[in-house]
Amino acid sequence: LREWQRRLLGLYASVRPQYQTGHSRMRSFGVGGSFVLLPADASDGSMSASSGDEASESEDELEDGDNHEFLKQELAEDELTEKVKGKVRADKDADIDKILESIGSEAVLEQESESGTGLSVWMARETLQIARVHWMVILGYLANPVADSLAFSIASELGGRTGWRDQEYIGMVLSTTNAVAFAVGAPVWALLCTFVQPRKLLGTDLLLRLLLLPFLVPGIPPSPVLACIVMVINGLTASASLLFIVFNFMISIQADISHAAVRLGFLELARCTVSWLLMGYILFAAPTNMHGTSRQPLPNSVCAMLAPVALLLLLLTLAPGMLLLRAGPGPYRDDRMPGWDLRNLAKKTSFLVLSLCDIVQSVGVYPAGLYLSWMIANGWSEGALSRFSLLFGLLLGLCTGVWAAILSAATM
Repeated sequence: LREWQRRLLGLYASVRPQYQTGHSRMRSFGVGGSFVLLPADASDGSMSASSGDEASESEDELEDGDNHEFLKQELAEDELTEKVKGKVRADKDADIDKILESIGSEAVLEQESESGTGLSVWMARETLQIARVHWMVILGYLANPVADSLAFSIASELGGRTGWRDQEYIGMVLSTTNAVAFAVGAPVWALLCTFVQPRKLLGTDLLLRLLLLPFLVPGIPPSPVLACIVMVINGLTASASLLFIVFNFMISIQADISHAAVRLGFLELARCTVSWLLMGYILFAAPTNMHGTSRQPLPNSVCAMLAPVALLLLLLTLAPGMLLLRAGPGPYRDDRMPGWDLRNLAKKTSFLVLSLCDIVQSVGVYPAGLYLSWMIANGWSEGALSRFSLLFGLLLGLCTGVWAAILSAATM
């Protein structure tokens, strides 16, 4: 971590030399509302040759930095140093990691106590050592697999009860519609991040997911058009799901960013587990096997079976969405994402390779999604598939948790 800090300071000094101070024992700067402490003995001379090349590349990439300021110092250097000294005097045995971890959230809480509203102060406080606003973001991210499962279930029922016999064809149409809507929505959300408050984007996306619920009204006539509308709504709103990952790093100091990364690891683990458990429930409920009538192709029993999933979506989105729209502490209110320059695509070979890998992976998404049809064709019952999905979801969570604990212990 110290080596990374030294290299980062040298890189920063080469790009922003006016911020360099050589007389103080501590240096600090923040990115997007985050804070970092760097040792004063780090200098340009401590950089390796490779870091010098990185600095030159960064100068080219940040040539428009004066017009789009993204690096900013949230606390005066002396004030930040005094905060650290005060914590050390209060507890000489205090863990430096714990001190660094608490600086960002405490600074935002102090700022909100002076100039924020009562709700923003409440959201800046911590519960279980995590800021409450982060809990809102976590719940919003977990709403994504719930909304996906509900949307595909509703769309499959609305499209499958209209006379279409080829279920694979229905699945292909719905998957394609969802992918196109996702591709349209992703750049729109990215553009909005440059001038709209993050809290408003997150809150709006959560409340928009509630548009899926009216399609569960008993007696609604099935229609392929309605099925595609459901997938368009889901694709547009799901394309903002990565914002809940990006903004989860706010209020976290850079020197201790590993704690935020661990939190996000548990969050991704929870998302995968929820996805498998919901799949198991839908296979167990088997709404497709509930026959309707000529006057009511979509029976009330289907809506009743999907009602628990809809209720879970309501709990994960309504309250967090309303709170985020009403208020948000510090960076969730004041920060914006920097713009992008498409010319930098050619400079980042790793980005191009990752993009190519993602494209290749997407080619196999639909065929891989047919594994349920293959297993049913091989004699598996829906009840057996349900038990398999539930068991796999639990094992996924358990094994990933054990693996994460081993890696965490190995890197201490």
